[in-house]
Amino acid sequence: MEPDTRTVTNKTGFCPEHMGKLNQAEVNRLGLGLMMHTHLKDITSDISPDIKKTIPNKKELFKGKDKDYKSKLYSLADKIDSRVKSCPICEKLDYTMNRYYEVISWMFTHDKDFKAKFSDNHCHCLPHTAMLLRTVADKMSQNEA
Repeated sequence: MEPDTRTVTNKTGFCPEHMGKLNQAEVNRLGLGLMMHTHLKDITSDISPDIKKTIPNKKELFKGKDKDYKSKLYSLADKIDSRVKSCPICEKLDYTMNRYYEVISWMFTHDKDFKAKFSDNHCHCLPHTAMLLRTVADKMSQNEA
């Protein structure tokens, strides 16, 4: 695996869907295991100090309530969310699909044959149609659409 890709996977890991697919592929489970090992080590080294700061020690318990208790918990939860909210495979797919939508919208305005074929087809996938509409709204003027 490329070093820059390994850095990303150490930081984010994979979403549950892609983790399951990678595990079921049975192509390189050792490599996947090594990636997960370094990912978990990276998360542990990043989050453990914050967890230790968030847990009140015995001295603080006797002093009274910690005024920052909830903000510390929210901050820690936000940090964990930021580490697991992305997946390199999902991001690559999203990037590629966005490029497809841009090409389709460009071809629709510049290629008469494509526009005719695209317009004649009455069975477009609804989620992809929604994404295409968003791309058109962002990239095209009303006159082009």
